[in-house]
Amino acid sequence: MSNQYRLLELGNSELLAGLSELVRQSNVLTAQLLAHLVELEERMLHLELGYSSLFAYCVEALAMSEGTAGRRVAAARVCRRFPDAFARLARGELHLCALCALASHLNQENAAELFEACRGKTRRQIEELLAVQRRFGIGARPRRAEGEKRPERSPERGTPPGGAVSPGVTEATKREGRAVAAGERGRYLGVAVRREAHGRDRGQCAFVAANGRRCNERAFLEFDHIEPFARLGAPDARNIRLLCKAHNLLHARKCFGTLHIVAKIAARQRCRSGDNRGQSSLSSAPQL
Repeated sequence: MSNQYRLLELGNSELLAGLSELVRQSNVLTAQLLAHLVELEERMLHLELGYSSLFAYCVEALAMSEGTAGRRVAAARVCRRFPDAFARLARGELHLCALCALASHLNQENAAELFEACRGKTRRQIEELLAVQRRFGIGARPRRAEGEKRPERSPERGTPPGGAVSPGVTEATKREGRAVAAGERGRYLGVAVRREAHGRDRGQCAFVAANGRRCNERAFLEFDHIEPFARLGAPDARNIRLLCKAHNLLHARKCFGTLHIVAKIAARQRCRSGDNRGQSSLSSAPQL
């Protein structure tokens, strides 16, 4: 019985040619794999299937190691931002480690130049290149012009202008308390409600996929209104559940539409950058 992994019968030239061809095919397959990961994440299928992240899907559903999954997810997101990377990866000009090393340095202005500069280089060579280019401003924050004032620091959390309050007590919390005391409808969740929801969901994301798989995320959990607060959903334990941040956002998209949520996130980012233009602060993952 022949063994396909025993290559003793191959001559040296055949062995080398076969190895080169396999590497070429591997590069093409890797680019195609990343394209599939990009499309899967764009469609949010991993969330629908009960996985809290693309990384979790790669590890748990595709049986990748954590390191393999991490590199492929990071590289896929670079390719999504800069599609030219797919072809460069397929041709063997760039490898996964290169894309991971470049991820935080790329923008629309320098991507083509950096891809070309890093072609055929090892990760160490790329890191050395980035260290040299950093001297010329790549990855560095621009300095303030002479005479430009420092931006004012926002008050410490729980310390609004006018005086200190107890740690963790914010203006929003005080407004919620006043609303509850006045009998008004607010987002505030009582301790008993939070305790009951947390105990019922056993400290785990409560999202269940159509195939019955429950998300196993236990970190970064948020209290979610099953019937959205904006649609008069009640703040009681029957209407409150634990969701991971990703599935909370998925629920928001289903309830209000992707464009609405994207607009909310964009508005929040503008507020954080100081360009609020009179708009109120909005959560990046809207509470429902």
